[in-house]
Amino acid sequence: MGAAVLLVGIGVFAGCSNDVVDPDKVATDVLDTHFVPRNENSSTVATNPAVPKLDGERLDIEWGSADLNTIPWKAIRLDAENGSGYPGAPIYAFVKSVYTEKHLYFLVQWNDFTQSDRKDILTYVGPDFSRLPPGECYPQYIFDAQYWTRTNAEDWLSLAFEVDPAGDSGGSFSEQGCLVACHGGGFGSPGAGKLDVWHWLAARTNPPLILVNPNDSPVSPGEGVAGYADDLFADAGGLQPDAPDSFAAYAANFEGGGTRPRLIYRRIEGLCDPDNGGLTPKYAFMWKPCTATSFALVPCDTLNDAPVDQTVARKWRPGDTVAGYILQRPGGSRADVRAKGLWDSDDRVWTLEMSRALVTSDPERDVTFDVGRARNYRFTLAIADNSTGVHFGSEAQTLRFVPAR
Repeated sequence: MGAAVLLVGIGVFAGCSNDVVDPDKVATDVLDTHFVPRNENSSTVATNPAVPKLDGERLDIEWGSADLNTIPWKAIRLDAENGSGYPGAPIYAFVKSVYTEKHLYFLVQWNDFTQSDRKDILTYVGPDFSRLPPGECYPQYIFDAQYWTRTNAEDWLSLAFEVDPAGDSGGSFSEQGCLVACHGGGFGSPGAGKLDVWHWLAARTNPPLILVNPNDSPVSPGEGVAGYADDLFADAGGLQPDAPDSFAAYAANFEGGGTRPRLIYRRIEGLCDPDNGGLTPKYAFMWKPCTATSFALVPCDTLNDAPVDQTVARKWRPGDTVAGYILQRPGGSRADVRAKGLWDSDDRVWTLEMSRALVTSDPERDVTFDVGRARNYRFTLAIADNSTGVHFGSEAQTLRFVPAR
């Protein structure tokens, strides 16, 4: 992943103008979210043409055309000072938002030279089994962690909203934004109060799940082709999962901080095939519904049943890779936020669409958006470029609900 990030103007995103808007001239820190009518009981796109379908494609009918610009872009500046570590020179994200009677939606676009969506790929670096004496197994190689490496991070984006007034000795979240959450008591640890964090991960929460349940409706934020953003919260105890009975969309395919895979690919037709049923990126993850004891790596595994470079089994050789994560449909309140991002290889841009219900079943850890009270909500935005912790952060922003007309 390149360290530099190129600023592309709103005109480029819109595809209808060559004019580059200077983000420094956008003085306000307010993001307006606009009401769009919707039949909440309908499951067809035709009856809800103005409501975003969570597929990572920015459509004019969903977000307003470039000419009319009925839903304006908000440019948000992100830099190292409001983030963690030094990710590079400041960047800009361009954001829109709409809401219905029950759901809130975000559209975010930002430049990224390369797509990082294969986190913790496990690579075999031991001897080529085809050059070893036949008829034997070699647990001293295939089952020894020293002959495996784990590499790659991922792109990610986080939105953080204040649940309880948060802050530390340096100020409040409302005033200081990401500085309170990232630089106070440690990453994701405000000194006091509580934040609701929506954490989208390009490798671990973004892959589509429609093939797991083909009966899903593509129009509902609670179903459909979208992946997820991990729903977390942050307080003095750090960044933590939501309710204890919830579970994530991903689990590591390695033990602790190790490098040896727990499961390896087995050649099976369909979704459980290691090319992930034709999804991209191929060989980047495993579906939990497809895993079984037969997938476990055992000491006498000599054949790589699904090498990335060919469709037939062959003996293990240096450079063979296995996915670092096992994916599943998350459960409980960690599944509250639906999200789907697509990376455009021509423009080098991520487009991310996100949605969550205005009110969830976990008000203790989730911000409740009370549209009727016309409240404003302070939030921050963070973006990482192929990194686990180093990231860009924004100053505190305001989400303002524009009343329905």
